[in-house]
Amino acid sequence: MADPALPLDLLLTLMETSSRSTTSRMMRTCRLLYNRGARILLGSGVFLSTSEDAISFLRFMLADTDARFPHLRSLKISRGNFSLSGVHALRGLLCHKSLALHTLILMDAESVLLSDPARRNKSNTPSLFMALANLRSLKNLVIDGCDVISFSLLRMMVCSLETASLNLGSYTSWSSITSADDRNPILLLMRSSHTLQELRGSCFDSNPETIKFDVVYPSVRLISASYSSTWMPATLAYINAFPNLEHLSLTCPSHRFEGNGADPNSVLHLFSNRECNLNDQENYGITWEHLQEVSGSVIDLFVLGLVCQVPTVRVLDDISERMCRFLRDVIADMKPKTLAVTVAGSGLFAPGSPMNVVLRQAAAQHLRKLDLEICFAPCEWGANLDCILKNVRDTFVSAGIPLRSLSLTLNYGLLTTPSILVGWPSPFKHGCPLEQELLDMARDATRARLLFANAIRTLKPEDVSIRLSTERDPHQYMLGAVGDREDAGSVGSDDLDGQGSGDELLDEFAGFMVEEDDAGW
Repeated sequence: MADPALPLDLLLTLMETSSRSTTSRMMRTCRLLYNRGARILLGSGVFLSTSEDAISFLRFMLADTDARFPHLRSLKISRGNFSLSGVHALRGLLCHKSLALHTLILMDAESVLLSDPARRNKSNTPSLFMALANLRSLKNLVIDGCDVISFSLLRMMVCSLETASLNLGSYTSWSSITSADDRNPILLLMRSSHTLQELRGSCFDSNPETIKFDVVYPSVRLISASYSSTWMPATLAYINAFPNLEHLSLTCPSHRFEGNGADPNSVLHLFSNRECNLNDQENYGITWEHLQEVSGSVIDLFVLGLVCQVPTVRVLDDISERMCRFLRDVIADMKPKTLAVTVAGSGLFAPGSPMNVVLRQAAAQHLRKLDLEICFAPCEWGANLDCILKNVRDTFVSAGIPLRSLSLTLNYGLLTTPSILVGWPSPFKHGCPLEQELLDMARDATRARLLFANAIRTLKPEDVSIRLSTERDPHQYMLGAVGDREDAGSVGSDDLDGQGSGDELLDEFAGFMVEEDDAGW
């Protein structure tokens, strides 16, 4: 083929910024782009979900092993039900000596591993299993849909991971695993204990009879995960295993009590777990020393029972009146300098309201920065904005908190505009009274900022930020859905990772599944 008419650097730049299909077409135009284009195609990772994908892709890789295998750094395998030929293709890909894979995303892991016919012979370890277990170059692992084989895989992997996302799946009737230790990342990732830096996942568990484990992960700085068992979180076990942790989000989906009629005060294991976690730290004399940020629902943070100061605390759910007692204890535990919190309804700042009690405690004096969102309830359509802001100001003044920064978000997404009769138009031309006041204030928020800066001597006007929000979704579980949701475009999982569908991948690589002839193609 002739040399390209345009400079090679320009063509390569075009290939790097083009879609996968465009890049593959450009590769067909000349030998230089054919050689260089493979690196670009592989650079964004590959997604294999069918036997045809696996077979076709292996043929593509084997057409020029030295120029292709070293550039495959990210691989996603999904769905399972691979044929015998598909399993052999996957094994051929994963066992190749030139493969230097850094990131593996294994979705529906149990189904993928069960695709190997060798599983029918219980005396033999499946070849696909061993191919995955022996990937020494892996640095990042994402795994989903785990059961007995997948848990064994995690324990046997020889790689030294730096990041791991383990979506372990909840206890179900089809699950073969009932032991808490099989869902304990401290035990599953022991081979990466010296290299692991970030841990994410879901459905973590821990045996309540084991308070501390021998293995330590000194390099882990971030944990963001969920759990579902009633004896989690195992605070002391995590303190001992991850002593240098800086960012923690250890949450439980069932800890969202508002909107479902449940009362957390009646859930006894929440209080017993908290007491155990507090006592364990005091009895063993250890806690986190480097923790910078903790986030979760107020119940998540309450049950953790931390006894160390945490500079930044983010409460992820809305605080109602009955949740204020838990918020008070969380502040007393962690003594944060920065607090991000959302309250459901402005009534929590009325004179004598629970927020006065929360902020008047001694531990609240550590606060220097407050990110506060007030989500108005639908029934507050007629409330007076000036009175609301003065109540918030008076609460801060009476607490005497030396704030250096105040960020106030006023969320009116759930406000309704009442009608005189059903089917009649609203008597208000441009929304309800409170909404109109909020929009008027937004045009010039200087007066509102001065309201706080003049009353709190540690604040300057430029330290006060006030903004409006109409976000509904995070608050509807608490205050109820109002009106129609705005249409939002959805993004499929294939689009998120930059990959197309399996058919697209097969089409894009199909042009390269040929033997090279004497002319070089």
